[in-house]
Amino acid sequence: MRGRALHILLAILLSTVLLVPGAAMAGTGDMEREYLLDFGGALPGDAEALVLRAGGTLKETLPDIGVVVASSRDRQFSNRAQGNAEVQSVVADRLVNWLGPNDRIQAIDATTASSQQAADFYYLADGWNIKRVGGTPKGAWAIEKGNHSAKVAVMDTGVYAAHPDIAPNYLFGRSFVPGEDENDYNGHGTFVAGIIAGALGGGAVVGVGPGLGLVNYKVLDAQGNGKWSWLLRAIYQSAADGVTVANLSLGGPVDLTTRDGQKLWRLFQRAADHATKRGVLLVAAGMNNAIDFQDPAQSRYRYIPVQLDGVIGVSATTKQDKLAFYSSYGRGVIDLAGPGGDLGPGYPASSDRSYLITSSASPKAPAGSLYGHGAGTSFAAPHVAAAAGLLAVEVDGLRLKQIAARLEASADDLGPRGYDGFFGYGLVDATKALKRVDN
Repeated sequence: MRGRALHILLAILLSTVLLVPGAAMAGTGDMEREYLLDFGGALPGDAEALVLRAGGTLKETLPDIGVVVASSRDRQFSNRAQGNAEVQSVVADRLVNWLGPNDRIQAIDATTASSQQAADFYYLADGWNIKRVGGTPKGAWAIEKGNHSAKVAVMDTGVYAAHPDIAPNYLFGRSFVPGEDENDYNGHGTFVAGIIAGALGGGAVVGVGPGLGLVNYKVLDAQGNGKWSWLLRAIYQSAADGVTVANLSLGGPVDLTTRDGQKLWRLFQRAADHATKRGVLLVAAGMNNAIDFQDPAQSRYRYIPVQLDGVIGVSATTKQDKLAFYSSYGRGVIDLAGPGGDLGPGYPASSDRSYLITSSASPKAPAGSLYGHGAGTSFAAPHVAAAAGLLAVEVDGLRLKQIAARLEASADDLGPRGYDGFFGYGLVDATKALKRVDN
């Protein structure tokens, strides 16, 4: 089992949010539906009674942002609740797919993996991406490896906590997915966690911040599906849990020409504002649909979470420091770049898996492997999240804007001189960022 690895060969993030089959029928018959009720910032004392009068059941309250999650089998619940003067808006909580299907999964021969591990025990299959951003004994780790005072949250498909790379740094987990524990039955979340804080000497992969603490917020099920409320609640919870950095390697658009799209955008922006005011730095993948966020054709859409104000958006680079072919881009959205990998300069005529990202995987996922390869902005973002965590440990009390400013000022400028929409301020470099703090 230990020597096997899966290959997640192409983009992990889905370019659009898709309704899960059957979800569109949730309002028919007597099927129970969930709703997000927006009270505009402050909850009234009779919020639960209001929900009951409208024919629903209160599921959860997010008092600091004035939001209630409720459920009802009554088709008229939304209209009744909306008719109350204290309720600003009601939006149905839909199950959507935040992650695209894996292009292909393939196991590595056990002897090959073993020989790679023996050659370089914490850089299984080269580890070019970790080295590129300064994750080396003579680089960033000579200054700071991180510790558990910095909590880096992974908002994803869960994390396999017993993984030898993950266990030394795993702090705690919460599942926002009803009926599922915190474990990772998909593999995506564990892969992200390994890039952030795979432990030195723990297994075969090491992360950018090998001593950082990991918090597991499971917001997606085994198929990569999740309700709007699951992610909203996780962002909200990160503030209460004292999270330092939250990595969000997921995303999708809302249509601002629709009322529901406008409502959802307001709710998520309020949740993001709440988290950042409480000291949580939000880092998000820049999407894999190779679009220009500033294209007029995209003007009706806003992508959650990468386009939310205050969120650090991350594009993906290749082993050759080029923008990955799948990576989206755009001024005002992309702030930094991180290694995302691809199948080499000969793709699609030929492919070279050494250009992919290697990280931890979950044996509870269908492939049943401890290690895997992949490519995507999903895997670029955690390099930035980890670098931010290292800065937070190195200089206690550093504010979010100061962390972001140091990461941006120390990044390797890859595109046109200065800021650009492809790489933002450049490719993140943890070593340079830490040295800048020391100086």
